[in-house]
Amino acid sequence: MKKTSPPSCELPGGGKGKPLESSMIYLQMLHLECQSLDYVPVQEFSDFFIGDPFHTGFNVNIVTIDRVSALHEACLGGHVACAKVLLENGAQVNAVTVDGITPLFNACCSGSAACVNMLLEFGATPQLENHLASPIHEAVKRGHRECMEILVANDVDIDHEDSQHGTPLYVACMYQRTDCVKKLLELGASVDLGKRLDTPLHAAVRKSSAEAVNLLTDYGASLTCRNAELKCALDLAAPNSKVGQLLPLLIGHRNESQEISVLFLALPLTAYVRAGKSLRFYVPQFPIY
Repeated sequence: MKKTSPPSCELPGGGKGKPLESSMIYLQMLHLECQSLDYVPVQEFSDFFIGDPFHTGFNVNIVTIDRVSALHEACLGGHVACAKVLLENGAQVNAVTVDGITPLFNACCSGSAACVNMLLEFGATPQLENHLASPIHEAVKRGHRECMEILVANDVDIDHEDSQHGTPLYVACMYQRTDCVKKLLELGASVDLGKRLDTPLHAAVRKSSAEAVNLLTDYGASLTCRNAELKCALDLAAPNSKVGQLLPLLIGHRNESQEISVLFLALPLTAYVRAGKSLRFYVPQFPIY
């Protein structure tokens, strides 16, 4: 790629660049290169589009009419080297499009854990205001577990309920991302927090995901909780489906466990002492409702 020396003028947001018509051509070129940097050497990209402090460079924060920046494009493509060059040359790490999309959201969309880590190192905000698109929800929706784990490790609320999508666990069940369901539960996600009155179990049953149903019930998900339509999980199970056959067994097993728990609690303490066993050994944990 041959470097040119265009006439310079001030651009909105500071820095020098081309006159308006040429700037739009530059913007298109910059965004195209950020989308396909796998085929362009990073150093050539840096030299041509950005330059250095002693030469005329371009404004890295120039945006489209929808306020999409070059950094947005680089992160959406998972091009970590390109994103690094942009950030090192002043790209706004928390830039927001008209749709509330940030570079971090795009990195989670692409599944680039390297981009996510780098954006956080450059000061990206991991959890945004409610009206902006949520990176952790996007990571879970796409099944990008590593990106999700990085965000949780950076103090993102694991139970954050997005007004449109619900909690991350609810999203994982809706999109049948069982790896994410398992990891979220291991990391301490509240098993019954979903989307308003709908629980993650409601979502898993709707999607006929037996694996997710088993995971949720293993962590004590309520089998009797009713949603806004006054339906419990069993009410949502498709007739003769695997989940429809599984839920009655789980309900029966849980009721049996409760009866056993009550029976053992009714025994005198001396009965446990004589047996040489601890009380904790005999009394199973009560299910969470």
